[in-house]
Amino acid sequence: MFAGEAIEATPFYDLECEMAVLGAIFINVPEMTDLAMQRLRPHWFHNPRHTEIFAAIRALWQNRHNDGEIVRIDTITVSHQLRRLGAWRDDSAAHLTGCAQSCPTAYAMPSYLKILDECAARRQLHELGIALQSHASEPETRRTDVTSAQLTSNRTSVELKHLHDCPGQAFGDF
Repeated sequence: MFAGEAIEATPFYDLECEMAVLGAIFINVPEMTDLAMQRLRPHWFHNPRHTEIFAAIRALWQNRHNDGEIVRIDTITVSHQLRRLGAWRDDSAAHLTGCAQSCPTAYAMPSYLKILDECAARRQLHELGIALQSHASEPETRRTDVTSAQLTSNRTSVELKHLHDCPGQAFGDF
C-alpha cells in the first residue's frame, strides 16, 4: 500500500446473505436446515430482526416433532412463533416473504454460512479494535495496565499480552 492510497473497506455484515440464509431454511430441505441449525449462531446476524426470526426458527426446529407430526418451518409457522415470542411487527409478514424470495436454492446454505461467519468475525475484530483504542486513549493507561484482551469466535482467537513482552519494543514507551 502506498501513501495516499485508499483502503477499500470490507463490510462487517451482508444483509442480503442474512435474508438468504433465512429464506433457504423456508425452502425446507432438511439436511440444509439441520446444517444451519448446527452451525449458525445468533451473533452472526447484524440485523436484530434477523436474530429474532432465527430465534423463532430455532424454537420451531427444536420442537419439530410435535405429537408425531413434523412441524414445517415456513413463513406461516415462523409468523406464529414470532407472535408467541412477542417479536411480531406490523411488517413482519412482508419481511418474511422477502426472506423467502431472496434465496433461489437451499443448497447454497454452506456458502451463505461461510459468508455470515466471516462477517461476524470481522465485526468482532472491529469491536475489539474499538475497545482497545478506547482503552489506549485513557490518560491513566500505561503499558503495564494492558494485561490481556481476548476475542474468540469459532475460528478466530486473538490474544494480546503485556506490551513489554513484544519483541523490539515496537510500541515505544507511553
